[in-house]
Formats: sequence, C-alpha cells, structure tokens
Amino acid sequence: MSDMPSHSGDAWRQTTDEWRTSLEHIYQAQRVTDETMGEAIAAAFDSAPPRALLAHVNGAFHYDFHEGTVLRTLRRLRGKQLAVVSFRPVQDLDAADGALHRKVADYIVFTLAAPPSALVKP
Repeated sequence: MSDMPSHSGDAWRQTTDEWRTSLEHIYQAQRVTDETMGEAIAAAFDSAPPRALLAHVNGAFHYDFHEGTVLRTLRRLRGKQLAVVSFRPVQDLDAADGALHRKVADYIVFTLAAPPSALVKP
C-alpha cells in the first residue's frame, strides 16, 4: 500500500506522521470495501439456488493470499466452499512458473502481459 500514489497529489509535502495517517485511512477504506463485498457475496450466495456457482471479480489486493474480501466472505459463509482464481500477466506464457505464485490463490491463470507500448497513456 505504501506504493500507492497519494490521492491528493501532494504526498511529497506530507510529514512522516501525515503520510502514516493517510496510509492508515487508505487501509481502513480498503477494509470497509472488503467488508461490503463480503456481505454482498454472502447475500448473493444465500439467495442463489442450491449448488449455484457464483463468481465475483475484483482486484488482486482484495483476494491475494486468501485475505481481504476472501476473509470477510468466509466469515459470513461458514462451511461453504470458496475458491480463489488469480490472473497473472507474464511476458512469456511458455515460461510461466506456477511455483512462484502457488500460495497466492487456489488456481492461477497466466495471461499474456500487454506490451509496454499498450500501457502508455495518450
């Protein structure tokens, strides 16, 4: 989270204490987001027909290593199965090494990374 740019754009002007406070606010906002998503997923599961398959898509920060939204969802769905699928962009699909990502999720899907030229903003 410390790599996230300041939302104000003035991070370079902050004192260390101000920066820590900002970082704590960002973290707490992420926790609220994870709680809200966990609640919504549990509600969808509860209202779904038996043996329904639900898919929830969000950013890796919310589910990597079974943390964030995953923890908040499992707390609400005790005894239910939940699988985490993580998509990982790589430069070479043939050289993708699953061992490096094994603990991130239950399933890893490697995708071809976008070339650097595609990431340049106009």
